[in-house]
Amino acid sequence: MKQQGFTLAEVLVTIGIIGIVSTLTLPALLQNYQNKVYESSLKKTANTVSNAVQTYMAMEDISDLTNADFYNNPAKLSEFVDRYFKVVNKCGTKYNDGNKCFAETYRSLDKTETVNLKGYYCAYVVSISDGMSLCFDSGEMPIETGESDVNGDGKVDDNDHSYNMTGVATPSSAISIEVDINGVNGPNIAGRDLFAMTVKSDGLVYDPTYDVAKDSYSAWNKSMAAPMPIGRILANGWRIKY
Repeated sequence: MKQQGFTLAEVLVTIGIIGIVSTLTLPALLQNYQNKVYESSLKKTANTVSNAVQTYMAMEDISDLTNADFYNNPAKLSEFVDRYFKVVNKCGTKYNDGNKCFAETYRSLDKTETVNLKGYYCAYVVSISDGMSLCFDSGEMPIETGESDVNGDGKVDDNDHSYNMTGVATPSSAISIEVDINGVNGPNIAGRDLFAMTVKSDGLVYDPTYDVAKDSYSAWNKSMAAPMPIGRILANGWRIKY
């Protein structure tokens, strides 16, 4: 009986088809995998923030963070962060301080816009042991240089900026945070590794800009090279689905 087998031509055609299918599907598979990594890191960051805040509230016996000593007080805010987070790098009030905390530039999600962070400030910027970099503001801190001695160093200068990447103060929140979940490492894209979150006065992490019913943001669109608020991700069970 003659043994059946594959001709060389058939093998080559099969290999070619596998190659084409792999080329079409591999990018999507890699993106899905990377999104899982981002989702896990973002959720870990939110849990880290929540645990720190809840511990502080228990230790200080307060139920409203607007009564915290760091509310509207950058000097006390930095003390809170140093005490309740595992800080490994302190970048003062600058997002980008020799590339120790945040990267110098970030792109928008659609990659059409780029923002340079050298002109942006927060009340306190740090990186922590888990590899995340965070920018903290609290209450209604001034956002223009020259208004007051915001950082409490005895002089009014550029270090008194409290002007974050969103460009707005957040009076409705106890703490506003912008985070790069992997520090200065890439891709440095809003909505991939750069996000914004808020802590309410009751200590819960949330997103005040997101309307769940309309699935829309009041202060963000995908063409902005600003941190992606976490509202949609929270609503989707910590899944990046955009």
